Amino acid sequence: MTRKITNFALIVLMVLSTISASAAQIYFQFKDGAEWWGNDGAKIGAIFRTGTTSSDFGKYTTFFTPVSGQTNMYEAAIPVNEEAFKSVQFLRFSSTATKVDWADLWNTTGIITYDGSKNLFIANASGTDWDSTTGIWSSYNPTPGPTPTVDGVTLYFKRPAEWAETPHIHVWQTQEPVAGSRVIYELNVLNYSSTGSFNAVTNDMARLKALGVDVLWIMPIFPIGQKGKVGTYGSPYAIKDYYSVNPNYGSLADFKNLVNAAHTNGMEVWLDIACNHTATDCAWVNTKSVYYGYNPYHPEGWNDVYKLDYNYGGKNTELYTEMKNVLKYWVRECNIDGYRCDFATGVPVSFWNEARAAVSEIKQITWLGEAEDNNYWSAFDIQYGWNFHDMMVKFAGDRSVANLWTDCANYFNSTKNSAHAKMTHLTNHDRSAYEKTEFERFGEVYNPLLVLIYTINDYPMIYMGQEIGWSVTTFTDKQAVNFNVKSETADFYRNLMSKLVSLKHSAPALKDGADRGSLTRLYTNNDGSVLAYVRKSGDSSVVVVLNFSNGAKSVTLNSAPSGTYADFIDGGTRQLSGTISVGAYGYKVFVK
Repeated sequence: MTRKITNFALIVLMVLSTISASAAQIYFQFKDGAEWWGNDGAKIGAIFRTGTTSSDFGKYTTFFTPVSGQTNMYEAAIPVNEEAFKSVQFLRFSSTATKVDWADLWNTTGIITYDGSKNLFIANASGTDWDSTTGIWSSYNPTPGPTPTVDGVTLYFKRPAEWAETPHIHVWQTQEPVAGSRVIYELNVLNYSSTGSFNAVTNDMARLKALGVDVLWIMPIFPIGQKGKVGTYGSPYAIKDYYSVNPNYGSLADFKNLVNAAHTNGMEVWLDIACNHTATDCAWVNTKSVYYGYNPYHPEGWNDVYKLDYNYGGKNTELYTEMKNVLKYWVRECNIDGYRCDFATGVPVSFWNEARAAVSEIKQITWLGEAEDNNYWSAFDIQYGWNFHDMMVKFAGDRSVANLWTDCANYFNSTKNSAHAKMTHLTNHDRSAYEKTEFERFGEVYNPLLVLIYTINDYPMIYMGQEIGWSVTTFTDKQAVNFNVKSETADFYRNLMSKLVSLKHSAPALKDGADRGSLTRLYTNNDGSVLAYVRKSGDSSVVVVLNFSNGAKSVTLNSAPSGTYADFIDGGTRQLSGTISVGAYGYKVFVK
């Protein structure tokens, strides 16, 4: 069983996607690899890593499968963030205890070379280590064990700065980024880290980039009012000074560094701001009482804030001018890229229209309104998908797949939604703080619904910690997220969320807004508990199969789309005309 390095060829298909985050779906193929594959029923597996240790985040595991119609060719499709991708670990899983002789693959130093000289970025030595000087992974040579086991050698490929640097890894095909497929990430500086600082967010940009985040929605960063405050720290929406940063988070220079770091890593920063009200101890209460119509009061029963009166005297010109100056200040001073406007409908749309025009003279930014109101589309690029979230909550209660499909289809096709972009979510700071956690609200159907919101409507939003299965239930008290936590739950959601983000980025069929693709139900042999549908746009097609029952299902599609699809979650390719096995409360996603 002699194996020569010349029998091993690797082709990488990178489909680059998303503006700035460069997520990709990569197809790895082994050509002329029958010997390497083995004749004893062994499987070749791959683990894709974005970190520099074997326990690092961003792991994607799959098995290679034979390429249909090809001889001695094996492939696997994996969603990754290409720019953050550091290494691939290949493993040979054997169903027998037969040891394989890999000696001919290695030179005396344990580093595979090509033509005796060119480093192929592969290593195998004792121990598991990353050499930052040589940029080479090393690992132990595993021995056979109980069935099934890892048999033979573990190969690590370091992603080179340029694929052309290595003779067996190269860009085979690329496509233009998919516009209008951004993923939003909401964070609260207080609980993003144990230090609750701007710098902690800045230092975590590599992880956020690896996840594939496009937009950082940062909850209000201003000094917080203390009079009538909620919780230990007070609500960040009770703004005491609109022209300063909260000193507990750091300095203005620190925030500017955060914005610059986000831009360097291909992400935008949208600043959250409350223009509907101020803190009760905001200086304006005493110095600018006209802003409150000379009659400050607590809106909505919120005792820590006073309502601003934009309609005083017909139009409160002084307030209009002041708040427009605030919105211009943060764009001009810190180069932010957008605003998330709290309780947007509490402020007249006429103000938002004027503010948008004023800020546009400095920079074209994105406006996200906490609203779901047709009268506000003139001012906002994106609004909330409140009703979509409520549909998911309703389904978690009645578990009617028929009603879920009707609600989703009606929402998707409604003229008030189809011409605009909505931000969809299963949780956010309000939901988790004032209602229940996402796991309590949705129970066992949370995972398939998570797949659903990434594949039906517009801009999906991640609330900090959601990517590791960590629920943050307050934004007024300290409850820091530990993003480095090691657990099966954390690893599961790191993997799933990364794949869903990459799916959103790489499939034109999932574009947002007015030019989104079509949505069609695919009826099955299990329509009472299974929802299947296809999103299409041009040649791009995404088929989703969701199992909302507590038992595994063997699903057949009554009118299966033709052609070969890549299994986006589990790897490999297949036709959809056969039986599709979906685990309890499971999901399958196929892409063409």
